[in-house]
Amino acid sequence: MNKMASTHNEIIPRLGFEEMRNEMNKYGVEINQSTLKNPSTEDIQGIYSLCIKYILNKDIQNIRIEEYTGDLKSSLPTVDGLQILPNEGKNHLQAIGNLRFLRHCEKINKILNLDNILSYIFKPVGSHMTKLINAFIHFMKYRDQLYNENGEKIKSIQEKKNEYDVLENEYDALENELNKLLLKHEDIRNNIINEKNIKRNYEEDIIKNQNLLNSQQSLIISLNSTKDKIVNETNELIFQYSRYRQKKEDLEDQIVPSPEKLQKYNEELKDHLYEHIAQFEDDRKKNEDIKNKINIADICIKKLVDLLTALNEHIEHTIKLHIEKKNNLQTIEKQYKSLTNEKQNFITKNTEQDKIIKETKEFLQQEQTKWNQKIKQEQHNTILIQQKVKDIYQNVDDLNIKTNREINQINNIIKHIQDIINHYNKNILLITELIQNTKNSHSILTHKVLNNIQKDISANM
Repeated sequence: MNKMASTHNEIIPRLGFEEMRNEMNKYGVEINQSTLKNPSTEDIQGIYSLCIKYILNKDIQNIRIEEYTGDLKSSLPTVDGLQILPNEGKNHLQAIGNLRFLRHCEKINKILNLDNILSYIFKPVGSHMTKLINAFIHFMKYRDQLYNENGEKIKSIQEKKNEYDVLENEYDALENELNKLLLKHEDIRNNIINEKNIKRNYEEDIIKNQNLLNSQQSLIISLNSTKDKIVNETNELIFQYSRYRQKKEDLEDQIVPSPEKLQKYNEELKDHLYEHIAQFEDDRKKNEDIKNKINIADICIKKLVDLLTALNEHIEHTIKLHIEKKNNLQTIEKQYKSLTNEKQNFITKNTEQDKIIKETKEFLQQEQTKWNQKIKQEQHNTILIQQKVKDIYQNVDDLNIKTNREINQINNIIKHIQDIINHYNKNILLITELIQNTKNSHSILTHKVLNNIQKDISANM
């Protein structure tokens, strides 16, 4: 609007007649060549009414409301409940409507950048009519264009807002997924720590079992040494026993002892034999115990070997799982970095969207400020008009007071006339009664005269 009224002397482009007629037909107004060349008062006021309706968004009935309703919204003289509004009062209503209409026409001329010559409203000229129609058409086109541009901007803002909402939802979804991955990463890290603790416990158990195995092996070696020693001693005893037996046989062959000595010697040999047999039995029992311990040690070694094999397999499996989890952790870290980059991109886009929305809000704020200034100007003009209307109402009130005074005087005169009429009515009643009495007396007198005449006639006959 400011663009159209940028300079006072700006020339409004003139449209062709057909284009003007087509444009005005859109608003339900038909124009012809005579309308432009020799416009009537009704034509020019009709165009101004159209401008007021579409530019100022006001209805002509609201502007000339006193003419349409006949109500001044003030006290008027009444007689027997009927409002007395002389021709001067009706002209006054029309004057109020014309004054308000003129003020709105001044606004239209100012908005459309036309010469503010109010005489054209009552004595129109063709050039002003053409300029008015041209300016109105250009104004409406520019306003529609501005509305369309603002509508497109609002639509674009709404689309950006929807896109922002979509991006924000995606960002929230990615953030939730990132939190899930972080939780999963934390679980995997805790599992790895637990596996490391289990591995450390297994290693400690392996070390303990290895130490136990070493001690068992040392014991086995010691037992084997003891076994070998016992075997050697047993062999030595067997060898000595064989040698003693051989020696005995040799002695028996060389010496023929007496039966007593031989018997004694046999007894001694038997005692030695029993001792050696007892020692042999003890050694045999010890050997059996050693064999049992060796068998138990072999079983323990076998079990320890199986346990060591199982531990090695478990360690290999644990290491394999650890490697897989480490690879998964590296993959998750890569995904985390990718999601972090995407998050940064979304934040950047979000910042850009916020910037666009902020600029749009600033633009809308500027537009709103302009419209508020125009509204304040209109309100100021409205206050001026209301003040003028108030002055007019004051004049009307003064006129009403004067009229009421004259009406009171007329009422007094009417009352005096009514009293005279009542007095006349009373006199007329008295006269009527007197006339009636006179008529009655005349009738009686006539009747008596006729009777006397008849009596005289009868007497003469």
